[in-house]
Amino acid sequence: MTWKKFVFYQSIIFIALILVAVYSDPYIGKPFSYVDLIAMFVTVPLYILLVGFNGKLYSRINTSLRNKMFFSIIAFILAFILIVSTDNIWFEVTGKMLFS
Repeated sequence: MTWKKFVFYQSIIFIALILVAVYSDPYIGKPFSYVDLIAMFVTVPLYILLVGFNGKLYSRINTSLRNKMFFSIIAFILAFILIVSTDNIWFEVTGKMLFS
C-alpha cells in the first residue's frame, strides 16, 4: 500500500470517528438513562469497528512506526480541514451550522 492510500483511508476513518463523537455527544451525559444506554450500544460497536479498520490499515503499510504516526497526523489534519470546510460551505449556503 502506498502512503497516499494510507493517508486517504486514515482520513476517512478519522472523519467517521469525529462524526460519531459529534453526533453521539448530546445523547450521552449525566444523569444516565435509557437513552444514554441506547446511544452507547450504538456508538461503542462503531468505535470498535473503526479502530479495527485502523489496525488493519496499520498492518498493511510497510513503513516504520514513526512514518505511520506522521502519516496519521497528516490524515487527522486533513480530516479536520475537510470537516471545517464542509461546515463553512454549509453555513454559507443555508445559514445554519452543520455541527453545533
